[in-house]
Amino acid sequence: MSVMTMDIDWAPDVVIEYTLSLLEKYGVKCTIFATHKTDALLFCNRDLFEIGIHPNILNAIDCNDVVEELLSIYPEAKGVRSHGLVQGSKICNQFANHGLEYVSNYLIPYYVKPFKLWNGMYQVPYNWEDDVHLMYGYSYDIIDIIDIIDTSQFNIFNFHPIHIYLNTDILERYEEAKNDIDNLESYRNKKEKGIEDFFTMLLENKQQPYNKMVETINGE
Repeated sequence: MSVMTMDIDWAPDVVIEYTLSLLEKYGVKCTIFATHKTDALLFCNRDLFEIGIHPNILNAIDCNDVVEELLSIYPEAKGVRSHGLVQGSKICNQFANHGLEYVSNYLIPYYVKPFKLWNGMYQVPYNWEDDVHLMYGYSYDIIDIIDIIDTSQFNIFNFHPIHIYLNTDILERYEEAKNDIDNLESYRNKKEKGIEDFFTMLLENKQQPYNKMVETINGE
């Protein structure tokens, strides 16, 4: 059993919709951590997609205002992953006070095991992220990836829609594209293997289903 997650990171609607269409095409469930209000998520297929929140609290004294704003948009959210993975015991308690059931703020590359916290919430580390894979300098050739991660075992993946849309193969492509947001199409990688290729390979993998995060902590 694995979990597919995404951090929306203020991506344009066209990017989010493109990614959701791929998930819908393959009937794959996904937990989506939202940074902002967008119709792409407000009206998406809730049978496939769980919406969590992805608050930016990098410069906040506390997270209450940011969390309250996102929960007013997505009141059904049960999970949270902070932008930049900002965390701490005070922050975690504030999350719990807002009724959130789990936090996914640990990235432990290529290892994963959920555990229960002192306040009843679950900490759910994820073990693979697209930009971290790029920063390690690993390729997106399936033969190379199998040497790093066993896709037949329990994994929690995290993608960013912008990298799927761009089929990012090197971080320089993303850095250039984000400074020219009106011309994203021209930056899409159509030659080398990239993140969209790996994402599609996972969607096509029939060895195991993908669950929502909340189903995983509830043992479903």
